[in-house]
Amino acid sequence: MQLSPTALRKNLYQLLDQVLESGEPIIIHRKGRELVISEKKRKGIYQIIDERMNHVNEQKPDLDTKSFKALDDNWEEKWEQKWDEWLNEK
Repeated sequence: MQLSPTALRKNLYQLLDQVLESGEPIIIHRKGRELVISEKKRKGIYQIIDERMNHVNEQKPDLDTKSFKALDDNWEEKWEQKWDEWLNEK
């Protein structure tokens, strides 16, 4: 539905109720531009989860086999040092 600001002002509450009932937005022409009044749709839980998972996937670095091996080797070496220190304290 397309209206002028004057027509919107005359029937504002009825038009707002109509948007809520029908879901059809109202387009108002003002100074050569268009403004839209529509109901804001709430995101579903699956859409929210999907967006968050996409964000996480974009942020994680690509790790290859060598990177995992280096992480594993470093962890083992550090753990052995800590273990040796602990045993020497006893």
